[in-house]
Amino acid sequence: MLPSIEGGARAGTPVQNGYILLAEDDELFRETLALILAETGYAVLQAADCDQGWDLFRRYPVLAVITDNAMGHGSASLGAGLRLARRVKRQSPGTPVVMLTALPPAAATTVCDAVLTKPAEVEDLLGALQRLGVGTPAAGLPLPAAPIPTGMSAALSSPDGIPQPPGAPGAR
Repeated sequence: MLPSIEGGARAGTPVQNGYILLAEDDELFRETLALILAETGYAVLQAADCDQGWDLFRRYPVLAVITDNAMGHGSASLGAGLRLARRVKRQSPGTPVVMLTALPPAAATTVCDAVLTKPAEVEDLLGALQRLGVGTPAAGLPLPAAPIPTGMSAALSSPDGIPQPPGAPGAR
């Protein structure tokens, strides 16, 4: 488990003088993805919604943002990630934003630097971060072939984003 910071957000130790900000309302998916990113060498700040994400963005040095689009419940949740992306880009145009969501809005391609549709492969997300210049302490070295602990490889590829044990229906 990553250490808690104010408001229930989670943080690892910063590397390269900054963090990856991960805004995702699905706690299990967020925790799993944060673990994958941490094991790949990134320090991660976790936010459960766009308001918490914006607060963390303003308070900590952020190298890149990964955000879902629909966070929370009801009509206010639709487009929350896009709103966060727009705020980040207004405040810091050079900060890369990756949208990782099941139904990306059309505007995501003009606001975000990369858009990945769930289910996405871990390698696609790590590759997008590398292409956007968000390296890890091992920048310039090839990405590890299998940065995901056994049993978590389905985290980004299961239809509902919930990790499935190997061999379970829907697991890849």
